[in-house]
Amino acid sequence: MSINVFEKLLIEKIEIFKSAFAETAESVFFNDDGKLIHPGEFGRYRENICKQFLKFVTPASLDIGTGFIINTSNKVSHQCDIIIYDAQHTPLLESEEKQFFFPC
Repeated sequence: MSINVFEKLLIEKIEIFKSAFAETAESVFFNDDGKLIHPGEFGRYRENICKQFLKFVTPASLDIGTGFIINTSNKVSHQCDIIIYDAQHTPLLESEEKQFFFPC
């Protein structure tokens, strides 16, 4: 049974994701004693790796952001590292401090 082109590309992206998420991230952000050098940048690096992978498998009509979700009861979520939203139909609200809010 032959693998189709999309499957080959997906497998390749998964391998790149796994390597960057685990091996590269740890070799860059941990010192020789196994201690995490900068937790915030380590997290940001991994978030970006996830976003890159998700962009590959997400339709172009959707976008990926970070921020807070406002629900229908007007409650605001904790900060979310990854939010997938409809870029054409979701109003993007930005505060003076460059925080993004996504109504649902």
